[in-house]
Amino acid sequence: MNWVADENIEAEIVRALRDDGHRVFSIAESSPGLADHEVLELCAERDATLLTADKEFAARCRSIPGPPSGLVLLRLSGIDAARKSALLRQLVREEASRLRVLYTVVTPRAIRMRRWPEA
Repeated sequence: MNWVADENIEAEIVRALRDDGHRVFSIAESSPGLADHEVLELCAERDATLLTADKEFAARCRSIPGPPSGLVLLRLSGIDAARKSALLRQLVREEASRLRVLYTVVTPRAIRMRRWPEA
């Protein structure tokens, strides 16, 4: 699976995805300070699912009809990166094909998956 990890995603999470064989473009590693619209363009160019912890950015993305390849919002503040990685890895193993087309919110208590708004 292709991912674009927003600047706020911990390096440990990026490494965990890469260790599982995913291709991950990390904004923090390669393009810190990239504007939100450029992050979305990068997702489109790479046919990648966006991984972010920025709920305002995710909300703005939600208003865009039919983004290219899904979005996963990690709302896991207060949880260490190792636990976040484990939760994400499990989600990807169980729902990879759905993640590419849905808006997914991961919290400590639940995972919500929604369709994107129609164009």
